[in-house]
Amino acid sequence: DPSSPSPPMPLEVCVDSAKSTYEALFGNANRLEICGELSVGGLTPSIGQFETIHRIIRSWPIEQRVMIRPRSGDFLYDEHEIAAMKVDISKLKTSGARGFVFGCLNKDYTLDVQSCRQLIQEAGGLPCTLHRCFDWTPNWRDAMVAASELGFNTILTSGQKPTVGEAIETLREMAQFAAQLQNRIEIMAGSGLDEPSVRALRSRTAITWFHGSASTPIMQQTVARPPFPMSAQDQELRRTTDRNVVKLLNNIINGEQNA
Repeated sequence: DPSSPSPPMPLEVCVDSAKSTYEALFGNANRLEICGELSVGGLTPSIGQFETIHRIIRSWPIEQRVMIRPRSGDFLYDEHEIAAMKVDISKLKTSGARGFVFGCLNKDYTLDVQSCRQLIQEAGGLPCTLHRCFDWTPNWRDAMVAASELGFNTILTSGQKPTVGEAIETLREMAQFAAQLQNRIEIMAGSGLDEPSVRALRSRTAITWFHGSASTPIMQQTVARPPFPMSAQDQELRRTTDRNVVKLLNNIINGEQNA
């Protein structure tokens, strides 16, 4: 029935703190990606960090998936790192994780099927997202087929470009290709989501899931600048999810914004 309202298009928000979690909830996010250290693109949260966030969201009707990424940099992991990732999945499951986000690549940037399979088996049937390491793969169709056969149920992608706005046509092809696979896989667009890119994705692709940090910078809390930076990240302002940005993104995604 063309007159009936279309179901809302869901938004996943990545959070790495209790403050960001509250903001995402009050902004009506549909799913949380729980991470540590979003300043480097998100790492595995500590058990303490996860349990703090889990206590907040327990009473909310919201889905969650947890990032499993032991370090920043590339996605080429040795056997010790894979072993550590499996332990993290096991411990986080016990603490209440309801899904996971990860991805492993080979030296030539093809999907490391063997390592991904081990992690999916460790997840024990909980839903798993293949993260944006997918955007580095040399042949996204091969990677998508492999991901769907492994049992990933979502791929987070910016269409193999730094931001989604630069890759609308590729994202259109990805969603179309995914719909024809035997094992259905959801294509979720994320990285640099803004009003023009969301409008283009809505009008030109079949993508229904969107992902972002919906964040704004936090002003420095200390009385003065620190004597010196401890790391490169210290030079930048920390960011936190902002409920107003979440609401705005949700409105744009669902066509309620006439800006």
